[in-house]
Parts: sequence; C-alpha cells; structure tokens
Amino acid sequence: MLGIEIVKDEDSREPSVEMANAIASRCMNNGLILFDGPGGSVVRIKPPLTLTKAEAGKALGIIKEAIAAVSEGAT
Repeated sequence: MLGIEIVKDEDSREPSVEMANAIASRCMNNGLILFDGPGGSVVRIKPPLTLTKAEAGKALGIIKEAIAAVSEGAT
C-alpha cells in the first residue's frame, strides 16, 4: 500500500481534503480506484500482488494526470 498526502501548497503543507477527493474522483472516472486515508487528505493506492509493470505505468499515468488537472483547477 502507498499513500500520498495532498496539501494545498508546499510551503504551508496544509492538508486538502477537497483536492484529495477531486483527485480520487478523477482517477475513478479513468478506471483507477484510490482509497481515502487518515484525515481525508491522503489517497491510498492498494495494488494487487500480481500487478505488472505495464499496469503500474498506466496507474501512475492516471494519477499524474489527475494531480495535474486538479492542481490547475479542473475537477
């Protein structure tokens, strides 16, 4: 399991539940299920033990796109 804490900005490191929810929702719409973590500002990734390199790459691409889109203001 991996966890990513979502914060409003790097300087304040204030947790952002809203951004975490938007990222998880965008990932879900693109076929990747993320789980919420402590405080709601952490998204958790629980890949299966049989995960292939190609599947991991696809998942990371979905997460990267979602983070970029939400950071730019899209939801």
